Amino acid sequence: MLRKARLIAPLVRTFLLGAATTARFWGPAVAVSTLAVSSTVLVGCEDENDPMTHVAKLKDPTQQRQAIKQLLQMYADAESKDKKSNDKPNVKAILDKIIQPLAETCLDDKVKDQDRSKLVKFMADTRDPRGEPCLKKTLDDYKPDTNEDDVNNVLIAIAAAKLTNLQPQVMKVFQTMEFSRPKAKPLGPNVIKALKVVGDKSQEETYIKMLEPAIDAEVGPASVNQGFWQQTSAYMLGHIKSEKAVKPLLKVLLTPSKAPLGSYALLSLVKIGKPAVAPSEALLKGEDAELLKFSEEEQLKVAEKDQNGKIPEAAQKAAKKAYLPIAAQVLGNFGNEESTQPLLSALEKAKEDPADRTIIALQLTQLPKSPATIEAYKKVYEDTKLDTEVPGVGPAKERLVVSASQFFDPSLTPWLVKTSADLKGENSEIDPVRGFAFVAAVRLMTVDQIADVTTLKDTKAVTEVQDEKGQAKKKDTTVGEAYKDQFEAAKKLLENCKAETKCYMTAATNADNQKKDNPFTALKAINMVAMLGTDAERDELVNIVKDIDNDEVRAATLVAIEKLTPKNGAAVADKLEGYFEKAEEAKDTEKMQKYNVFLQLAAKLRAR
Repeated sequence: MLRKARLIAPLVRTFLLGAATTARFWGPAVAVSTLAVSSTVLVGCEDENDPMTHVAKLKDPTQQRQAIKQLLQMYADAESKDKKSNDKPNVKAILDKIIQPLAETCLDDKVKDQDRSKLVKFMADTRDPRGEPCLKKTLDDYKPDTNEDDVNNVLIAIAAAKLTNLQPQVMKVFQTMEFSRPKAKPLGPNVIKALKVVGDKSQEETYIKMLEPAIDAEVGPASVNQGFWQQTSAYMLGHIKSEKAVKPLLKVLLTPSKAPLGSYALLSLVKIGKPAVAPSEALLKGEDAELLKFSEEEQLKVAEKDQNGKIPEAAQKAAKKAYLPIAAQVLGNFGNEESTQPLLSALEKAKEDPADRTIIALQLTQLPKSPATIEAYKKVYEDTKLDTEVPGVGPAKERLVVSASQFFDPSLTPWLVKTSADLKGENSEIDPVRGFAFVAAVRLMTVDQIADVTTLKDTKAVTEVQDEKGQAKKKDTTVGEAYKDQFEAAKKLLENCKAETKCYMTAATNADNQKKDNPFTALKAINMVAMLGTDAERDELVNIVKDIDNDEVRAATLVAIEKLTPKNGAAVADKLEGYFEKAEEAKDTEKMQKYNVFLQLAAKLRAR
């Protein structure tokens, strides 16, 4: 035993000495190689497939970037594995391990911008509440022309996940961004979506104050920025139904330099609904001294001066009553019975002003029809002279006669025919009015009125054509010559369907009738549904309107839905808004653009 032990000892020394000798022979290279092998063995003890291995490296600046890359790749791999799983077990498992460390890394000011952007996008895409601190910091750090891409990702996440906790940060971005800068423009739609999610009454004072600054008529960065801030503020005040905003929104409408914001202010007043009716009515009656003074001053600011630098007396008079048609437009857009009497009273008050009477009368077509509104409308038309022109409207007589069809009342058809026959004057004056009256009559006529409308169609008229030398010359024609195809299509439809609403619904929804080159049959059919239909037909129109591709037919369908919903429109509004929301969820921009008008109608229906 002792002998064997002695034999082993030299062998051990040989191995040890051999190693030492070899090391000395190869010098540093072998020493490095030996260390490298030793190091590899140590690292090999770590599990590269364990997320915690890379989490540990997040605090090491030299390894942080690679660690972030590895962790994000692991998450992507987990998503791939869970593609067919509703429970997402792999995603949940890794997210629980990495979300908190990555969120903390995002908050580290020393993290490189490129790496932080990856973290922000990850937090925004996962929409995990534990990542909110990272999203909050991104918005808090926003300055124009800095981290717009990161901010955009966060805004998208806020809108999608309804992260209401970030309300202050969203407001900060909205008030800081300058829409005139190219990098800020992509933020516009998404900041509005985020504002809608976080919006509530606590913000109304801020939005109201943002409506106050003047907007310079000259286009420049400052006016573009103010335009965006005020347009969005006007929209949001309607979204949160701010009763305090009624007068500020009316002031926007009364300010000529803010005309581009008018549609947003008007829609918001409609959304606010009943609380906006009384102030609008007081303005229409001339009872709100503050708004009357404001309106006059704003009008005089933009009035043209004469050669002596003074505002002409006519312009001063016009400034005093500029509020009247604006208040009428607001009440008309509410579209409810409560607006009827104020508008009828305003008509009486404006009896000496044909332009104001025209504008007020046109609003009557938006209200639930009644004998009083129809008779008042007819009187305004009959009293209007052939040469009356209204700014923003055009020839008053023509506009009034064609708009009569918006009452959707076939009893107006004989009146249209008679008043057209009674017109006196030169052909150049009366033929255009008769032409528009014929169009309105065709829209309204029923099967038993075809003969009357045929009489108007065949009424002699004069038109101008060019001869072979290009010179204008008069030519005899008839009132209905230019619209004969539409008349024949309407006549055929009426003779086929008579008074059967179901038949008209079939014609309205027929794909061939909705072709872009000739949709008149569908348009006439929808008009007949609006006149003959009930809630059942209205609901059917609501169900199909989203699938109508023809713009004219879709617009006519929305009008019919509105006319068939004089009261209690909340359920219809819910469905119309739902179409837009589904398109928004699917990120279908084409449908979102097509359905945007649904939101406007929904707002009107809710006000009823």
